[in-house]
Amino acid sequence: MPDPRRIALLKQIDQTGSISQGAKHAGISYKSAWDAINEMNQLSEQPLVDRATGGKGGGGAVLTRYGQRLIQLYDLLAQIQQKAFDVLSDDDALPLDSLLAAISRFSLQTSARNQWFGTITGRDRQQVQQHVEVLLADGKTRLNVAITAQSAEKLGLDEGQEVLVLLKSAMGRHHPRSRSSPPGR
Repeated sequence: MPDPRRIALLKQIDQTGSISQGAKHAGISYKSAWDAINEMNQLSEQPLVDRATGGKGGGGAVLTRYGQRLIQLYDLLAQIQQKAFDVLSDDDALPLDSLLAAISRFSLQTSARNQWFGTITGRDRQQVQQHVEVLLADGKTRLNVAITAQSAEKLGLDEGQEVLVLLKSAMGRHHPRSRSSPPGR
């Protein structure tokens, strides 16, 4: 993550249109602000701040589109980080060794009763409707999920892939079967 003080400086420059005013509002010296902008512009793939030197009309500074997007990305990452900390404190059952599980938990707005994290352990490759077997994160429970062949291909479902299974409550059925049955049987 970028230095929050530098992001604050960029935000102040964006609001004030001035490096000196931006520095003052960000609580740093003009020289520190100037040095920070030079360093950020050199390290960045594209300039973050366009500067105009002083003169009769005074100087000015504006964030480039790239600089504005950097601030947006920084704010978005801060929100994601906060949601991650919320999940950490709220849900002991969430497996944190899975990026899919962690991201899905705070990006999808569904009830906890209709979503499961797991790994695909089998997939029949029928022409129209396919069955995918998913071993849930508890390591014991298996779900057999019916999905169209077109959707299975579009999602790139293969054995060993981590997935998030969402169940529409009206569509679920319970079919006990032996552990040795292949998917879809």
